[in-house]
Amino acid sequence: MSNDRNSFDAALRAGATRHKAPPELRARIWRGIDAQLQADAAVSRAHGRSTLTLSWFNFRGLAAGFAMGALCAVLAVTVFQNGLGNERLDEEMVSGHVRALITGHLSDVISTDQHTVKPWFAGKLEFSPPVWNARPQEFPLLGGRVDYIDHRPAAALVYKRKEHFINVFIWPQSGGAVSGAGKPMNGFNTLRWSDGGMQFWAVSDISAEELAKFRDLSLTTKEAGGSGS
Repeated sequence: MSNDRNSFDAALRAGATRHKAPPELRARIWRGIDAQLQADAAVSRAHGRSTLTLSWFNFRGLAAGFAMGALCAVLAVTVFQNGLGNERLDEEMVSGHVRALITGHLSDVISTDQHTVKPWFAGKLEFSPPVWNARPQEFPLLGGRVDYIDHRPAAALVYKRKEHFINVFIWPQSGGAVSGAGKPMNGFNTLRWSDGGMQFWAVSDISAEELAKFRDLSLTTKEAGGSGS
């Protein structure tokens, strides 16, 4: 049984290199196999059949079935976790935004000039975040700081809309492009987008429509090469 289990364990690992099963799932699979083999043994004894032959025959069938089931389960877990990824990040962004408001630590560099804010990040991050002042009369730049989001350092740019603040968290894009609004949380809206190899996550208590307008103005400004250097 030990050699068979080791062989199947190795085959399972080899066939799921891109979707490794978590320990809990692997343990659950083996508990199911062991329980079935014990049931087979009881049936074999009751009918006077060879326990080894029946168990091995059923083990091969179960192994194939569980291998397919494990793959489906791992894929389902992966999709489920990826689906929750943005929601979890939304929570982190809102927490970072609220933390900055409560502590009064919105900016380490205070300036409405993107050419002052952008150089400030040099040496503090492993990337150079774009800084823009899309439309100063509507969404003026206030400054920036270094924050820590999703276990990584991120640039945080601070803008204002009337009496409301907007935090824009930025870090290099590591996967596919992201886009869309998050679910409102405690009165805060989030909006994410990708551009120029960077990922952007804006948080504010302004309306979702105004936050989308801010994003569109930001993209237009950078594409025009005006203030998004």
